[in-house]
Amino acid sequence: MRIPADEKELLPGRGPLRFHRTFSCFHCGSTRRWQGSVQRRGGPYDWYFRFPLWLQTPCSGEILWAFNEDHVHFLEQYVLAKQRIKFHEEGRIRNGTLASRLPIWIKRAKNREEVTKGILRLKKLQEES
Repeated sequence: MRIPADEKELLPGRGPLRFHRTFSCFHCGSTRRWQGSVQRRGGPYDWYFRFPLWLQTPCSGEILWAFNEDHVHFLEQYVLAKQRIKFHEEGRIRNGTLASRLPIWIKRAKNREEVTKGILRLKKLQEES
């Protein structure tokens, strides 16, 4: 998804600044504009338009997905790490990092081999696009 500079119009609302989002398909030229309705986060879908993500594959009875190449790289580094560092300090919120938000099934050692294979499938999908 891209946000052209000329479409960065502020939307009314409370909280952090929000902008219009525009979806443009490079294949067919179709466009859609997000008008500031509620984002629905989680799962293998775009948060704004609810389009299925290109980078997704079945894995360990779940769906392994990523937004982009950087996300796939992060997943690979996390899963292949020999020792995972805890990213929190005593008395602080423990879910403030991307790693802390990963689903438990991705973090489980028993799924490491299958998740690694899933990551390889995501990388292959990247090459095909």
